[in-house]
Amino acid sequence: MSLSKLQTEQKLEQLCVIMFQAVQKDNWYKVKEADKQIQLLFSYAKSMPWFSSMSIQPEQLQKRYKDVIKQIGDKQSEIKIKMQRHQNDKDGIEAYKALSEDTSI
Repeated sequence: MSLSKLQTEQKLEQLCVIMFQAVQKDNWYKVKEADKQIQLLFSYAKSMPWFSSMSIQPEQLQKRYKDVIKQIGDKQSEIKIKMQRHQNDKDGIEAYKALSEDTSI
């Protein structure tokens, strides 16, 4: 891999955006792939002499990851709520079905 500082910064930014958008679209394969590419690219950048002058520093990248993790947590909460509603609806339907079967005898 032979990227300039600017190319590396642009690619890191692009991958962060891709990862964030993939979470929004529930595309977990793409989230994982973007994460893997970010890790590889960041490791490469750390070995370069211009690393300390990059516009994206470890603290900024860590913040971006925290934002993505928060977004994933929000998605998990939404899914849990939907699952609970589904279970409640299912329980209600089964109770109504049982009640209606009992009264038709």
